[in-house]
Amino acid sequence: MKESVTYQEILREGLEEGKARGLEEGKTKGLEEGLAIGEAKATNQIKQIAKNMIDSGLTIDLIAQLTGLTPEQIQKLQ
Repeated sequence: MKESVTYQEILREGLEEGKARGLEEGKTKGLEEGLAIGEAKATNQIKQIAKNMIDSGLTIDLIAQLTGLTPEQIQKLQ
């Protein structure tokens, strides 16, 4: 009987540890995916703003200074 209780305790501890580890890994992966999506959206928004600036007649140098994009990236938007 004593062995059965110890075995059940070990199983319970292992299960709890496994759940905690899985939850932590899930949070980390979700955060990484969320950040990647957010960065992609921000980059697309910056590029759209740069296109609007081009259409408004701003120079490539000024657009680069204001957006942080390189002149090469801006030229690709034209």
